[in-house]
Amino acid sequence: MYKTTLKELFDSHLKVSGMLSARRHLMLGRPLLFSAALTMLATVPAWCDQDEGRDITIDIDHRATLQKNGASNVVIHVTQASDDLATQHVWLEGRTEKTIWQKPFPMSQPINIAKCGAEAKGSDIEIWFQYPFSAATTTQRFGWDGKELSFKGKRDADASADAVKKYIALAESGTRKQFEKAQKDDDLTIMYPGAYVTSDVIAQIIKAGHKTALADQRIGKVSAAADRMALAFDLATDCASVMAWGGDAKDSDPDWDQWLSCFESDGLKDLPASAYIPALNDYGYFLQEQNNQEDAIAIFKAVIKRDANRIPVYLNLSDSLWATGKKVEARKYYSAYQERVNAANDSKSIPPRVVARLK
Repeated sequence: MYKTTLKELFDSHLKVSGMLSARRHLMLGRPLLFSAALTMLATVPAWCDQDEGRDITIDIDHRATLQKNGASNVVIHVTQASDDLATQHVWLEGRTEKTIWQKPFPMSQPINIAKCGAEAKGSDIEIWFQYPFSAATTTQRFGWDGKELSFKGKRDADASADAVKKYIALAESGTRKQFEKAQKDDDLTIMYPGAYVTSDVIAQIIKAGHKTALADQRIGKVSAAADRMALAFDLATDCASVMAWGGDAKDSDPDWDQWLSCFESDGLKDLPASAYIPALNDYGYFLQEQNNQEDAIAIFKAVIKRDANRIPVYLNLSDSLWATGKKVEARKYYSAYQERVNAANDSKSIPPRVVARLK
């Protein structure tokens, strides 16, 4: 999903994030110097911050286990002479009053100097960075034997992408209690939501829940199917809420009104009705099967309002109206159903009860 190169992300970061002073230094061709500390404690990362192109140095605690080879402190020093990442160099330096030795890091890829950090873990050094406008990070690990640095590997992480996957997984096979626990534990927190919460993601959440709901319905678990579909819609709405895409519905409105208000909000204007209307229609059918006719009626009417060409919903609505004794209105929709089926040259599929109730 996130294939933008660091070079592209970094260029965008410089142009948009307000780093005008850094940009000015780069355009003038002046070296952009950056240093970060290696801390003695493995659990305490050193946050690398850039300000006006200054050379920032943070000393390592004197109890650190890294070999210093006569230096009083050891730092990571990053130089970058232009906005071209090919000019970036990363060094491990031993310093007293000045640098007395310098060793290059065999980097597997350049780092984003605007957001990076480092940790000392025994004789190993980790350098990590965060991509601009993203929660994605890359950590590179190096070994230091006092003479040379060796590359040991790297790992990528993205807490926001993991949260999106959690939404989809919960919709497919989670429970409402698990959803509530994930909310409480902040497992669904999405940083930089503009880069992660899209119409496609909302559609994936609904699709995942719909697939499981249909499987439940096929084996006679209609109540479970209804619960699954409601959970999926709630998850999709909750995910969209981080972008303030809740729509105009009130908390007192029926659930389906809140779902539709969200899915039809300006922020999700490119979410096609096909992403949620079939699932909503089936949710109404699941309620109908449980004899919850009034709610089913309201949902079926909402579906017809948004997709008047969806033939099965007319039969569903007619049956629920008939079951509640609203036979005049039911005949209106039975007739609409019959007309549409005949127009599709499929009159043989019309259930006998439709013909009988229209007499």
